[in-house]
Amino acid sequence: MVKAVNEGRLHEAFGAGTAAAVSPICQFTFEEKKYTVPINEKLSAGPLTQKMLEMLQDIQYGRVEKPEWQFIV
Repeated sequence: MVKAVNEGRLHEAFGAGTAAAVSPICQFTFEEKKYTVPINEKLSAGPLTQKMLEMLQDIQYGRVEKPEWQFIV
């Protein structure tokens, strides 16, 4: 990731999980140096992060047909 940031190849980053859903990452620290991850300030996220969040919410709220791998508990 550090190399990608330094070369201008890192466009966005996010974490995903059960509790966090999809959370954009705007910076990270490696060996005591902070690195900035570019994000859209209006959305507080990049376009891929926003798309992943929307897709997950569409599944969660039943706005789209559930995928084959998903089952109701």
